[in-house]
Amino acid sequence: IAIKYGVELYLSNEKMEPVSGTILWKLRNNTSKVIREGSLQVDVPALSSALCETLDFSDLLKDKKDMRETYLEFSFLQDGELISSGTVIFTKDKYFEYLDPAIKAEVREREDAFVIQLRSEAFARYVELDLKDGDCKFSDNYFDLSAGELREILVKKESLSSDMDLKTFTDNLKVRSIYDIA
Repeated sequence: IAIKYGVELYLSNEKMEPVSGTILWKLRNNTSKVIREGSLQVDVPALSSALCETLDFSDLLKDKKDMRETYLEFSFLQDGELISSGTVIFTKDKYFEYLDPAIKAEVREREDAFVIQLRSEAFARYVELDLKDGDCKFSDNYFDLSAGELREILVKKESLSSDMDLKTFTDNLKVRSIYDIA
C-alpha cells in the first residue's frame, strides 16, 4: 500500500497452514534503474494478513518530479519460486512520467503451446496481451514489466478459438501498455 513517501508491505495468507518465504523489493526510476533494494524473510500464520515492513523513501521522494518518475517493484518467493509480484507508483497514473517501453515480443512454438517472451526498455505498466482475430487463454495477460526483465507467457494451443501456426499467431498477437493508451 502506497503511503506518503513510502510503502507498507503486507502479505496475505489464504492457506490453511502457515506460509514462509522472502519478499524482494526494488525502488526504481521510470527507466527501471534500481535506486534502492532490499529483502526480508517473512512468516505469516494461516488465514491471516501481516504488515511485514514499512519502507520510508522520504530521503529520495523529495518532490512531485521524484514521485512522478519512481515506482516500487515487489515480489514474494517461496523456496525460490515466484508466488506473487506487483508494482506501486507514488502518484496517479495520469501524472506518472511513462517512457516508451518499446516492448519486444518473441514467440516460439512448442508441440502443445506458444511461448511468448517479453522484454521492455523502460517501465511498462498494465501490459496487455490479446489477439486481433481470435481468442485464447494466456497464462497471464495483464501485468507490469520492468526494463530488462524477461516475462514468459504460455498459450496452450487447445485454448485457441481456431487453429493457428506460428506465423498466424505472431501476426495476430497484440501487445500494449498504458503508454500506448495514455
